[in-house]
Amino acid sequence: MVWVLALLGVVGLFFLDVRYVQAWQTGLAALAADGRFDLVVRECERGLASRRPFLLVLRHFVMPGVMETVAALYCHQAGENERSLELATEAERRARPGPLRNAATSTRAMAQYGLGRLAEARAAFEELHALPDVQAGLLCPGALVALSECRFEDAIALCSEILEREPADESAHLLKSTALTALGRFGEAFKALDYEPRGSRAFYAPRDLKLMDSDSGSIALLNEQERERAGIVRPSPLLQSAEIASLSGDWQATRVYLEWSRDRLGRNPTILFNFHVLMARCLAHEGDARGAEAQLRLADTAALSLPKNQSLQWEREVAHARVALELSRLDDALAALSRAEPLARSPAQRRWSAFWTARSLEAAQRFPEAITRYRALTEANLADWPHAEARQALARLTSMTSSAS
Repeated sequence: MVWVLALLGVVGLFFLDVRYVQAWQTGLAALAADGRFDLVVRECERGLASRRPFLLVLRHFVMPGVMETVAALYCHQAGENERSLELATEAERRARPGPLRNAATSTRAMAQYGLGRLAEARAAFEELHALPDVQAGLLCPGALVALSECRFEDAIALCSEILEREPADESAHLLKSTALTALGRFGEAFKALDYEPRGSRAFYAPRDLKLMDSDSGSIALLNEQERERAGIVRPSPLLQSAEIASLSGDWQATRVYLEWSRDRLGRNPTILFNFHVLMARCLAHEGDARGAEAQLRLADTAALSLPKNQSLQWEREVAHARVALELSRLDDALAALSRAEPLARSPAQRRWSAFWTARSLEAAQRFPEAITRYRALTEANLADWPHAEARQALARLTSMTSSAS
């Protein structure tokens, strides 16, 4: 009888620690859904520092590397990429070969990408890609690396491969659309967004869901994961559609997509930042300077909840520049772009900085400087949208200057 009670006590302690991990993951999902990235890292460290005996057994023998992988992913989202890299590397060391180790490798590559170490991130994704039966979704960030390196066709090919295996993968659809947009293939970019976002339950096997639905802790975790995903996957295709429409010059469609996305916005600061930036550009094009400035202030407020890094600073400067360009405040546009240029960390950011600088110089009628910038864009031998626009601008400006002389 004593042994039975002792065994029941051990089993009870084990499930209490399982509950602890469950509650920890639920808390992280809730903080991420609310954009509280300042608290995410603290909560990650709290969970990892726990010395509950059965939790140690769980982490070291039952599912080695699982908590490190989860924490590494959230640290990456919070912008703490050095810590994310440490945790993901530790998770890779601990985890057994299989899905968990693959997830740790993918997270390591994302941390390297966040640190601007694109060559290392690319190598990690190539290593993952070579593995048999690797989960398709783990390869998606590899397309993001390709986009950053202006390897747009590679990004499209990888996303297409992922979608053959997982037709509902939202990230693959969005990244494929982004790559097609960069190439100026706007019709195909819109088509790539024709998908139905999934809920968090789609990521669990039916047998697991049946067990989770009978457990209050699991239900709470599912609900927070659903809230976190909904704030991202529901508005994202509409915001991407608004971006495509604005680049193609269809500002009426841009406004429609933004209004449709408004009711789908959650609290994710990245989504809010992108929405307010797009709305600012739309209002600026319509001539509503006051409204555009108000939207930029809201974008800056959303940015306060985002990780403070060089890429965010670049995005903010470029956002202000493009709004100023729409308002014909050309000195302000050029000043913002001059601040953005040294902040660009990737080839793609440097290319967009150069393009919008050339466009602003042309608008300011500083034609020789604009021609120099446009010519540099065409000499890069990239068949993207900035290249096509630069060629048209060069033909236009060359004809104009020839006529003037």
